[in-house]
Amino acid sequence: TTTRPMLAVRALRRRATSLQNITRFYAKRRQAPRLSQPPPKAVQPETKAVAEDVVLFSCNRDGFIRLMKVAAFSQVTLWIGAATLAPEMRSTDADEGDSTPKASFSMRFGWTVGSMMLALTFLGLGIYIPRRYVSQLVLKQGSQMVEVETYNVIGRRSFKVQPDQMFWTNRNPNHLLGNTATFRVANHRFFYMADGSSGTVHNMNSYSRFLRTVNSY
Repeated sequence: TTTRPMLAVRALRRRATSLQNITRFYAKRRQAPRLSQPPPKAVQPETKAVAEDVVLFSCNRDGFIRLMKVAAFSQVTLWIGAATLAPEMRSTDADEGDSTPKASFSMRFGWTVGSMMLALTFLGLGIYIPRRYVSQLVLKQGSQMVEVETYNVIGRRSFKVQPDQMFWTNRNPNHLLGNTATFRVANHRFFYMADGSSGTVHNMNSYSRFLRTVNSY
């Protein structure tokens, strides 16, 4: 009869001992000193200021641009000359043996307008395409400005812009190797094109750091 109460007392003692051990463990854990966290690392800038001007990309297509401009302005001259022939246009509806009368006013007017529209189209292409074709990208001293050089109607033109004002369609540095990369510049209406299949990337490290500072388009 005394075995059951003794077993119950022993079980209660074991539970009390286990509770005391658990309490001591958490008390020691709370009193243990916390490990000091390492100080945060300083954020390194993505780009380093260059000490001198660095040519990032160049593409010499003088022959192609010159040929394209000659072809475009030749078409302009051709279609302007065609427009001047409108007053002498003759009708094809006259019977055989009769003197051929002049064409109607609507036909001559349509011929003139169509010829002038074609002349203006070729004139626009001769001006637009060379100005979009990038011949050189130069990262200026201090890495604060980039000089963009393109072709013009006569010779070349260049302008400077901040890297954060440029919007590239592809910021992968290897994309320009053998491909064409396009980008836009803030407050410029049209895009610009860098032809990697004909051009050369001169400094891949500087070019990669430069692409980190531009925006995606």
